[in-house]
Amino acid sequence: MPDQIVPITSGRDSLQPVTEASSAAAHQQTGGSPPVCVRCARPLHPDEIALTRKLINRGASHFFCLSCLAARFEVPESALREKIRQFREMGCTLFDSSNSSKP
Repeated sequence: MPDQIVPITSGRDSLQPVTEASSAAAHQQTGGSPPVCVRCARPLHPDEIALTRKLINRGASHFFCLSCLAARFEVPESALREKIRQFREMGCTLFDSSNSSKP
């Protein structure tokens, strides 16, 4: 008998901006520990979570730090920092302006 096919659903709930509240929710989902990079296990800044969601998958539950994203896309970290700035200026809701300190 073939494996059961489970439909993938996407709703507005997965498109919420990364804020202190959503960051706290991510902590609760991981047993209270802060989210860490899946590649190097470094603790993540909210902008790194947002950039992973913007560049890879808005519904992502596993995230990359800036260094690992740069390596994955073969670009300098400065280019990703510039993209974060551009996305924030464009009003992308994934990037909360109160989290404007550098990752």
